[in-house]
Amino acid sequence: MTGGNKMIGGLFTLILLALAGCSVLRSGRDAGAGAVAYGARIAALQTARTGALLGKGTYKGSRKAVTWTGDRTVDGTQATLDFLGLGERQVPPDVLERLPDQMLDTLTALQFVPALGQTERVVIASPDSRWEGELFYRAPVERPLEVQLDGPVELIVISMVCFPAGPASPLEKATYTVLVREDESNLGEVRFETLPNNQNGIYGQAGVRVSYPGVFVVKTLPGVHSYKFSVRSESGAGTALCAFFLPRYDRGSAVPAPPAGTGR
Repeated sequence: MTGGNKMIGGLFTLILLALAGCSVLRSGRDAGAGAVAYGARIAALQTARTGALLGKGTYKGSRKAVTWTGDRTVDGTQATLDFLGLGERQVPPDVLERLPDQMLDTLTALQFVPALGQTERVVIASPDSRWEGELFYRAPVERPLEVQLDGPVELIVISMVCFPAGPASPLEKATYTVLVREDESNLGEVRFETLPNNQNGIYGQAGVRVSYPGVFVVKTLPGVHSYKFSVRSESGAGTALCAFFLPRYDRGSAVPAPPAGTGR
C-alpha cells in the first residue's frame, strides 16, 4: 500500500494545481452581482410542473464534504479505486456548488442511480482524485437515458459534453440542452453554457476532453415513475454525458432506493 499512498499524495498535489487554474464563466446577472460561477452556467430553465426542475444560478463558495457512493464504475475500475483508497471520496466543488443551498445543510453523500437497459458507459480519467473513475452514460438525443424511481425523491442530474483534445481557447465554450420526460409527458428542459475542463478526459479516448459539469435537480412525484433524459448538443458541444444520483442526508432516515431491477 506504500505505492498507493504515494500516488494519492501526488493526486492531491494535482488537485491543488487544478483548482488554482480553474476556468470560470460569468453570466451578465452573476457578473453584475460580483458573483463567480464555476462550471456550467444554467442559461435557461423551463418546466411544465412548477418546482419540478431546480438549479442554482450563482456560486456561493460551499466547501461541504460530501462523498460519492454506490456502484459507479465499470467492471475492474472499482477494485482499482479501492486499492488506492479512493472508493469513497469527496464530490468535487464544481458539482456541490451548483446544488440548491437547502440541499447542502445535511447532505452527506451522493448515491449513484443506474440507468435502465443496455446503455453505453464511459469512465472519467482525471488527475483530480474526486473525478477519477466516475462513471457516466452517453446521452444521445435519439435514445434517451431512463431511470425509474419510487418518489417523492430529489434526483440529481450531472451532465457534461465532450470537446476535442488540445489547449483551450479563452473563447471556447459550448451550449447544450437537457430534455426531461416524466412518464409520457414532457417535464421540461435545462440549457447550459460551459467550458472545457483540461484536467478531465475519458479512458480509452485520448482525443477527448470533457466540460465542466452542468447540474440540476428533478423533484419527482410520489409513487413509481419513469424519467427520461436526452441531450441536444448545440454551439460547440460534442457527445453528451449524464449521470444520476440520489442525495443521502444525516437525518437518521434512509433515502428511498431505486426499485428492483435498476441495479447493475
